[in-house]
Amino acid sequence: MKTRKGLPVNYLKDIVTDLRQLAGSDEGRLFMLDLFEEIPHEARSQVIEGLSAFREEAVIEFIELLKLEYGHECEQTCNRVLEKLQLAGMTKSVLQPFQGNFYRAYASCSRHTGRITLDVAWKTDRKSLHVECFYLTFNSDGIHSFFLVENMLRAQYERDRRSWADMAEISFKESCFLISQAYQHNLKHMSRPALGRFLYQKYLQAPHQLSLEQERDLLRQLSAKLSPRQLVNSIFHAFKYQDWSYIQSLVSPDGSETGNDFDLDAVTNSAAIFIEGGVRKVQGNVDRTQVGAYSIVIEDGEFYYREYLVRLTREDDTWFLGSFRETHRSCCSTRYNPFCDPAYCRVYEIIDLEKLFSRLDDLEGVREVKEMPYGMHMRLTCQEEDFDSGVSFMTGVVADLIVNGDEFVVICRERNNLYDLHDFLEDEQCSCVLRIEDYDVNVLTAFRYLSGQYLSFQDVLIEQGNETICEDGMCLITARYFIKDRGRVVERLQNLGKGYCFQDSECQIYYQVEPSIHGPAFAAEYILGSNWVMLSAFGDSDMTRVRHDFEADMFGCLEFDGMEIREDGIFDVVSADLRKNCPELPAILKELYLNKWVHSRLSLLQGMSPFEARQTEEGNRLLWALYKKIGRKVGSRSLRDKPNNIILQEYIRKIEQK
Repeated sequence: MKTRKGLPVNYLKDIVTDLRQLAGSDEGRLFMLDLFEEIPHEARSQVIEGLSAFREEAVIEFIELLKLEYGHECEQTCNRVLEKLQLAGMTKSVLQPFQGNFYRAYASCSRHTGRITLDVAWKTDRKSLHVECFYLTFNSDGIHSFFLVENMLRAQYERDRRSWADMAEISFKESCFLISQAYQHNLKHMSRPALGRFLYQKYLQAPHQLSLEQERDLLRQLSAKLSPRQLVNSIFHAFKYQDWSYIQSLVSPDGSETGNDFDLDAVTNSAAIFIEGGVRKVQGNVDRTQVGAYSIVIEDGEFYYREYLVRLTREDDTWFLGSFRETHRSCCSTRYNPFCDPAYCRVYEIIDLEKLFSRLDDLEGVREVKEMPYGMHMRLTCQEEDFDSGVSFMTGVVADLIVNGDEFVVICRERNNLYDLHDFLEDEQCSCVLRIEDYDVNVLTAFRYLSGQYLSFQDVLIEQGNETICEDGMCLITARYFIKDRGRVVERLQNLGKGYCFQDSECQIYYQVEPSIHGPAFAAEYILGSNWVMLSAFGDSDMTRVRHDFEADMFGCLEFDGMEIREDGIFDVVSADLRKNCPELPAILKELYLNKWVHSRLSLLQGMSPFEARQTEEGNRLLWALYKKIGRKVGSRSLRDKPNNIILQEYIRKIEQK
């Protein structure tokens, strides 16, 4: 039997049974949220609506909890259900706010690593404490974890406190500041913070602003005393995760007096993608030290090598930044590419999936990166506490673990890690995988497999020798988001996609255009579904720009879900339904695309656009090579079966157009 919404009644009854057992305590409410997180996004509204058939206080408590925890994402649906239950005679509100008085808070002295643990204790009666425990990260994870201990005896709390090492007592205001600072990273990166916001919202709403001097003092109090080498390496660690507040806390109060010699913008350029960086040499005395350092970043698709001269001064047994100056900068794309470094892969056949996941649960440091079409990508990491060495974009990553259909793949940068993981997985009493083959590939090939577009590891090796899918030099990148506030998202899309809007039975498609001398050109594509939206643009530079415009002031309305290369390009959206309702769409897309292509700087043309290349002899030579590549690709049978693709003559026509 099913409800009118199509959900089995027994499924909803099982949920209500669980809610009865969990209602009444904050610890149980956290388990309620875990239960809700297991429901697929597309089915959540149906589940909430379906619960309106059950006249129970546990259901009201659950609906009110969702409204507090998820805000705009569930607010409208929750309000409808609560109104139905109220009309049926149920109590309007049963969820009581937390009652308690602040007791003490302690934070770990690990702020220099970009993460801290924070325990905040509240007095609930004369003997018991309510302790809220956070694991805060100052990167895209933000508020990473949250749990609580209810009814903890005060004497037990004090005994535990005496056994904690490297913990410092901080004030309530300082606790609010740290939690809010971590939460800002969730907002910036549009990542979902740890469950339990219905409880820790009080920290986010409380006054938490510290003066610049108070903020520096707090971060220094919670950071270990580092040597000059370690201090500068910690800057690159912070740069990797865009933890700018930590870097600013290292600046000497007199640092601003050095004028142009203080150039932190050289390292805190948020538009650059960090690859690696660290200390080259250290020289000086006990009070003043000069450090030579370097970094490698990607800007506008090119690798750049930079060198820095860092001056440190010692004050009260602590080193601070006196000046930070870039001394050299050069493009190193022709001689350096970390994605060509080796990666070691081992492919297994999965014998028992349940046992495999159970075995992986025993590994400390494994976390889910993303779901894939036929499985899951997980990553095994270790915490890097030692800053004696520099950091890279793979620092701290032990292995990538991929379940892909019947295939399980382990990818490591160090061969010994591959062997250690094999020994861990190999269990004579409980075999869950069977080793098939080992492969030595480069990091780029491994990353292509991690995209989730291949049914087997063999497929990515077979395609490795084929021509790139971006045969005309244009690579379409797509960013995916879950929607929390649909009204705000639709309003933003209507403002950005004023150029063109199309609709089929499943989604709406908006095209943002920009002017060019050949006419309106493609800027971005937005595809709006029921509870998701996809943004697509050509190249990293355009993607950064359009994401900035799309995400501005929308941090509470969207949750970022990852990026991928869209191999079939912009024409894969032209379904039979769209072609029937909008027969002009293929022609419009071709013109928008060609107007974009003709003025885009392409690596195949050594950074020139086709329009610019047409003006020089060397450019024309490169253009003819590009024509041949496009002609070979368009002539293949796989593309002849796709009527929306652009033929070579249309590219040439656009370049020759006056």
